[in-house]
Amino acid sequence: MPLSEVPRLLMRVAPLSRESWLSYAHRMAQYNYPERPQIVQGLFREWCQTLKRRDSFHLPRQQASFDWLSHLMGLTPEQLHAMTLHRFAHIMTPPTLSHHDTLPLLTRSIPALLRNDQARYCPHCLSETAYHRLHWSHPLVTACSQHQSLLLDHCYHCRRSVSVWDVTQAICSVCGCHLSEGKGVDLSHDSLGLRAQQHLFTGLLDAREGLLPEDAVPFTAWEAYDLVVPLAQGTC
Repeated sequence: MPLSEVPRLLMRVAPLSRESWLSYAHRMAQYNYPERPQIVQGLFREWCQTLKRRDSFHLPRQQASFDWLSHLMGLTPEQLHAMTLHRFAHIMTPPTLSHHDTLPLLTRSIPALLRNDQARYCPHCLSETAYHRLHWSHPLVTACSQHQSLLLDHCYHCRRSVSVWDVTQAICSVCGCHLSEGKGVDLSHDSLGLRAQQHLFTGLLDAREGLLPEDAVPFTAWEAYDLVVPLAQGTC
């Protein structure tokens, strides 16, 4: 079926500043089908099954997937790419082009470090506007330089891990607590650590991909925070 014959979601919402793809997909689903929060993912799965394709909704890799999803959401493929973790390809891995020959893609080994069911978030940011920021998914970005606090990677009340969906709603799906009421560790006294995080946030992490070996395991917030301090000291 040509894209011109594929229906689009009728209710459109604009992507928010540095919003992640999953956050945007969740918000679009809420506006169009409030009772079916996984509708967009389900439509993509049906399309893949019909065409006998295998690709990831969370991190698409094929040009046809970028084209189909961007058409459904009323985006350009470039806008969609910029909301996915592929946006980090130029600083995390050498560009791998796969079938989409104009947009750099992460290698397949890296996304395992960035699990969608173990999301990080800044409670202060959520209190301002509830959505998931893309840079929170980078395994080494563990602090909010704006609010000078460590990102949380769990519900402050029940201590369970939270998903991107939880963060987008700012509500823990396990206990129902408002994630915006959590308290991140104050880092205002740690100018060196905050400067390292600011370097990462602004894309100044250069070709030091050795910080993320292919056999690496996920970092806790504190472990990753400690790891990037040498960036500010210039010792890496």
